[in-house]
Amino acid sequence: MITEDIAVSWKLHLRGYRIKYEPLAMCWMLVPETLGGLWKQRVRWAQGGHEVLLRDFFSTMKTKRFPLYILMFEQIISILWVYIVLLYLGYLFITANFLDYTFMTYSFSIFLLSSFTMTFINVIQFTVALL
Repeated sequence: MITEDIAVSWKLHLRGYRIKYEPLAMCWMLVPETLGGLWKQRVRWAQGGHEVLLRDFFSTMKTKRFPLYILMFEQIISILWVYIVLLYLGYLFITANFLDYTFMTYSFSIFLLSSFTMTFINVIQFTVALL
């Protein structure tokens, strides 16, 4: 597993343990200092989430623990969201008439809005991380 913290969390949930947030916990960590490092970190996190989902999908479906279903649902939705947005943007690019200035007025949709929103949030996160 490339992200052991996620893997350990899922294993603990599968074995019946509860994980709680401790607001006073202190730890030391490394933070990416460049956009390239941040990109690599996000790719590792995405890969680790997919690995855990593939490894623990069937054992999660056998349990009666509701929090695991929420985790699994969130992971599946994030995977589907990325592919849907990519396919939709590809479709818009292929069917676009770039000489028509009213193109953006009638092709704007919730998928495009969500991709702009996520891009805006990520730019803010990158900016704060670089400060």
